[in-house]
Amino acid sequence: MRPTGIDIRRAADPAAKTRPCWGPTSPLRHLRDDHGSSASHAIYGMVSETGRVQGAMGPAQTRSEEAPPYEVGVTHMRRQREGGFSMVEVLVSLLVLSLGLLGLAALQSNSMKSTHSAHLRTQATLYAYDMLDRLRANREAARAGAYDLAPEDAAPTCNPLAHDLVDCDRAEWRADVASLPDGTGAIGYDAGTQFATVFVQWNDERAGGSTTASVTIQSQL
Repeated sequence: MRPTGIDIRRAADPAAKTRPCWGPTSPLRHLRDDHGSSASHAIYGMVSETGRVQGAMGPAQTRSEEAPPYEVGVTHMRRQREGGFSMVEVLVSLLVLSLGLLGLAALQSNSMKSTHSAHLRTQATLYAYDMLDRLRANREAARAGAYDLAPEDAAPTCNPLAHDLVDCDRAEWRADVASLPDGTGAIGYDAGTQFATVFVQWNDERAGGSTTASVTIQSQL
């Protein structure tokens, strides 16, 4: 009995998904059954056990091969591993960013402290020079020691009706110095050297400085 095209495909591999050996687009279309049984037997003998049609009658027809299961598993594990590394990179980036932001916040805080400390020192210096100007304006009273004032002395009282310029100058100056944190001040005059000394003290601990920060300025009257 002469084999048909279906018998040839089943002999090769019944489960293989191959192109039909017979048909208008088959490379073996010129060897149909009507050409004789010898050609059909020859074709039947050229079908190998692996489902490959061999010979000079056309290109080999092979069944499609899928990737082995272990390769699919390896690919899946590789994707999972790559996803894990991506998450670690994101976490590291967040950590670096957090450290940078903390450093920036610390830098900003130190900058504000330094600015505040400089502001207090500038104010204290201005108050000291203000008193020196008052001493020069009333030089005779300053040389007589009327402006002398110790840090522990109570603030003088200004009485405008008494026209006491010395007490008003010292009272206004002490009020200005008291605007500093724990601010206090002192005034002294040395008759031997004719130098007046103005001392201003305040608490600079909040700005990271000393609790007894001070400015001392001397000037000859």
